[in-house]
Amino acid sequence: MDALAAARADRRPAGLAELWTTDWHRPGLAVCLLVDASGSMTGARLAASAMTAAACAWRAPGEFAVLSFARDVRVHRSIHAAAPPVHAVDSLLALRGHGVTSVAGALAAAADQLATARAARRVTVLLSDCRATDERDPLPAARALDELLVLAPADDCAEAVDLVRRAGGRLATLRSAADAPAALAEALGR
Repeated sequence: MDALAAARADRRPAGLAELWTTDWHRPGLAVCLLVDASGSMTGARLAASAMTAAACAWRAPGEFAVLSFARDVRVHRSIHAAAPPVHAVDSLLALRGHGVTSVAGALAAAADQLATARAARRVTVLLSDCRATDERDPLPAARALDELLVLAPADDCAEAVDLVRRAGGRLATLRSAADAPAALAEALGR
């Protein structure tokens, strides 16, 4: 408004460089990507995580989080981080699979991240074979989520199929890392 008033006082049109707006809106989609970094997720399975993180950043640029997990959960990008997505992708590329798999802990961490999201739709994307090797049952945490999408290796998805069936989520299987963006787009497309 100040630029418009000054331009009018000078009897000239306001220049484009003088004008700006603030756009307040509620994002339509928030995504929390959970990357299994346990011992069963190595090589190409972990490579899919970087592709999936980049796809999540593109699909939900306003609100997306990236976490990895084995026994403990590591936050690579929190839901409201201002850091460019490339930092999370780089961090995932450095992961090496090790240790046990705490799927329940990861799902609870995703719920915590998404609890602060403003988006109308909140989706947890779990990139894992879903083979929980700790003592905690992941089913209660999975059922507590708004939406659960599991991206599982095509050659090792029996536990993922079972979790999705019991929790009411959706499943897409990946034959290679290159399948991740299309699988994510198709699953989120609804």
